[in-house]
Amino acid sequence: MAMPHPDANTKDDAAKRTESGITVTVHGEDTKNLERSLDQLSHHPNAPGLMRLVSPLSLMEPVGANIQNDHDHGPEKRSFPAAVASAVINHMLMFGMCCAYGMIIFSEEKHSDHRALGVKMCLVAAFVAGGLMSICSGIPVAIGGTDLNPAVFYGDFVIAIATELSKQLQLDGYDYADWEGSSGRRLAKVDKTKYFCKGGHLAQFANECATYHEELRATTIFAVAFSTLLLAILWTVLGKLKLTRYVSYMPYSISEAFLACVGYKVFYYALKFCDMQPQQFMPAALIGIALYFVKALHLGNPTIMMPLGLLVPLGVFWGIVFGMGDTPTTMRDQGWLFPIVGNEPFWWVWTDSLGKYGSINFSAWVTTLPNLVVMIIVSTMDCVLKIHATPSKLPLRVDSDKECLKFGSFNYILACCGGATGYMQLKFNVISYGVMRNAHDRRASMIYAMLCAACYFSTVEHFNYLPKFFLSALLFFAGAGFVTDNLWGSRKFLHVSEWLEIVIIVIVFIIAGQSMIFAVLTGVLLSGVAFIAKYARVPAITGRPRKGDEVTTRDRPVGEVGHQSFMHIASEWVMIVNLKGYVFFSSCVSIVQRIESHFNREDRHDVPSYRRLKFLVFDAKSLDGMDASGAMSMLKLTRKAQQRGIRVCWAGVSDELAEEMQVRQIMKEQDRFQDLHSAMTHLEKRILQYKAQQQREWMHLHPAFRRDKKLMDQRVDFEPFREVFLSDGARMGCPWRYCSRLSIKSFKTMLCVPGDLHRPLYLIHTGAIAILDAVPEEGKEWQTPRFVLRQGWFVNANSLVGQPSNGYAVAVEDGEVLFWTEEQWWKMANEHPLMMMELSKAVMRQQGSHHLQRDPEARISEQIAISPDVGEEAKVTNPILPILEEDSEEEEAFDSQDDEDGVPLENHMLTKVASAKEIRRTKDVLCTPIVLGDAFNRETLTKLPQLQTRKDPSDEGILPQLPR
Repeated sequence: MAMPHPDANTKDDAAKRTESGITVTVHGEDTKNLERSLDQLSHHPNAPGLMRLVSPLSLMEPVGANIQNDHDHGPEKRSFPAAVASAVINHMLMFGMCCAYGMIIFSEEKHSDHRALGVKMCLVAAFVAGGLMSICSGIPVAIGGTDLNPAVFYGDFVIAIATELSKQLQLDGYDYADWEGSSGRRLAKVDKTKYFCKGGHLAQFANECATYHEELRATTIFAVAFSTLLLAILWTVLGKLKLTRYVSYMPYSISEAFLACVGYKVFYYALKFCDMQPQQFMPAALIGIALYFVKALHLGNPTIMMPLGLLVPLGVFWGIVFGMGDTPTTMRDQGWLFPIVGNEPFWWVWTDSLGKYGSINFSAWVTTLPNLVVMIIVSTMDCVLKIHATPSKLPLRVDSDKECLKFGSFNYILACCGGATGYMQLKFNVISYGVMRNAHDRRASMIYAMLCAACYFSTVEHFNYLPKFFLSALLFFAGAGFVTDNLWGSRKFLHVSEWLEIVIIVIVFIIAGQSMIFAVLTGVLLSGVAFIAKYARVPAITGRPRKGDEVTTRDRPVGEVGHQSFMHIASEWVMIVNLKGYVFFSSCVSIVQRIESHFNREDRHDVPSYRRLKFLVFDAKSLDGMDASGAMSMLKLTRKAQQRGIRVCWAGVSDELAEEMQVRQIMKEQDRFQDLHSAMTHLEKRILQYKAQQQREWMHLHPAFRRDKKLMDQRVDFEPFREVFLSDGARMGCPWRYCSRLSIKSFKTMLCVPGDLHRPLYLIHTGAIAILDAVPEEGKEWQTPRFVLRQGWFVNANSLVGQPSNGYAVAVEDGEVLFWTEEQWWKMANEHPLMMMELSKAVMRQQGSHHLQRDPEARISEQIAISPDVGEEAKVTNPILPILEEDSEEEEAFDSQDDEDGVPLENHMLTKVASAKEIRRTKDVLCTPIVLGDAFNRETLTKLPQLQTRKDPSDEGILPQLPR
């Protein structure tokens, strides 16, 4: 719905017109009129774009909430009378609240002489914070002042200071002989300290009582100013470093519980102000709670409803008083008014603190530190959450960090004035916006600050004419939001167990004598128990442990049979466990149980040693960390594995976590690998060494085996069809008649590119081909190859089904490949279909997921940087290589023998790519020669689109010569 466009003749409660011409009510109309307008809206032709579902909960939001940019709907009308009305209403509320806060700060009867000081400390917060916000705040309608949260904690400060001073001055052991008991009412609680330092007590301890009150005032002012200074520093840091978003990270249920405790304490003070007399607190609760729901549900025009809710009860009360012929004095004697509070000049805040610096009792102030810590947490949370909630209540965009920084700056001035902590009061902002219908008029905030300043610099003696039930009603008004939203309202959003946490914290708070310290400790305990209960059920392992044959490596051994043999051994020797999250004393149980069950299964079935687990790999790419208990469990598991002859490897461990694990002796540096593929590549060498050793042992058994091995090597050197043509029928004819040969040069030849439909099918005879997923732009970094193929592996298998190539095939070792063009393939299919079928089957076998499985996450961790210079041969810089264990002398001997036996060496293709001195830009190297037969001559062939990126035909480094 569009923002309203009021004109000069529009009344406050008149209907507004949207951009589509539909008339809807925004203020001053009852629910029936609102429903009637919505019904009209639903039948409008443009209803699908205009209709907004309205529920009772949505009525809790003020008009204009959730509007992101009110500037799009034209200028708002600014009315000075409306600004004055808003300022007066907010001042009436704030003055009453400051009086109530002063009563809360010095709530005990023995401190009644200091209540004017409490009122002045709250008024200066309303004056200074409100005035500065009206000028500097990004919320033009912001109403500043202190809040219930700080006031409640200030009351706890005074109680703690008073208790310590009484002990030091030995004033707490007096038996009040002139104390008058209660009237016998169950709810009645008469303050025993009513005659503290009065009457006989004062006569006996005259000097001590004078010292007590002097030190109480000085220490209280210092405690309040110091807490304001700390909050100013904290809010400034949060705003400057843009950290306000982290305040909302506190568990929602715990923050709601703290605010609900504050609400309970406010209700307690509301009852206490009425001396627990039902004839006073019942009408007070009725007035205060009704006024809250009038504001929350936006019933009626706030310009009318709020003043009526405040002035009508006072008018009725004093009308009855004067109608019955009573006076303020008689009503005060009857307990309907508070004891007379005299005015105190504003400069007494400095003269009674800095002027009497020696009266500040720091040992008594130290007793307030536990409450100070809780106050800082709760007040910061309340301040930041109010800023975050502003866009949902007002049509404004608010920068939380900037506002928090400004509020912190304002509180430096308040600390110098000995004032209470001041920040934005969201409920007053909503009232101001509802009265003015304007979110950008600062005049209301300025007038409000002037009215508060007038009371601060003049007198607060009109407080003496406010009945007890009126201040109690204001506390019910302020505390109702805590109860309805934070305690009762949160049950609709929270789970039952989370809501019960709030109830438990509130109950503990009540039982502990309304101590926020116990509430905080209970909240911390419940948070820890809830965390353990929830996350203990979340395993720290992803899926089930995988065997070695379920993880593909980048490097392919020579031939498909060799790869199958490798995978067979890896399925028994290697186990991969994927870790995630945070491993602590509970979540590590599932890890240990999974692995130990495998150990027990091997022992139970008497698995031979050559088939038992040899390598345990933990993939810690998604592991955040582990606590001491989890680390101890992993250390025990590692030692148990080592006793069984199992090497434990770790892949993808962060540097910080790796250092911690090495200190705890869980991992050694040689057992750490950059990622899972680096670890598997390293283990592949160990498995291939084992295969080579077994092969040598077989050859030593009989000369026939050595002869067969020599014949097989000669055959492999001659042609790559050993694992392609598996039947004699497929070898009928000469396969060389239907294919062509192409020499490939390391890092100069590219066989295919993604999206090309004209590339032939390749079969590697010698050398190696790396398959890449992407080729970076000039100057960017290269990704690690998807895998590296060797002899007997096909490249660009998509050509058989007419699909485009899906990768960049780059030669990484000099050698030779065979290729079949479409014409050659068709000719072979016509003349020797069985040969064509065997080739197709070989291609399909290799394309199975067991062999060419694509792991997208494995191609993003290792990157190879190249020079941005296209014209010159680029050099690879800063290669990221797998971390490999240094070979022993015996292993080096194996390596030298492996070279003779044709087994791949330790330096796989990634190492060669990293050390290459010659590499070309791929987009300039579409270099595969395509033989189309005698139908085309060489001149026509070189003009094919896929070959047009060649810049210099004479540059053989870019485009190899076509075979004749």
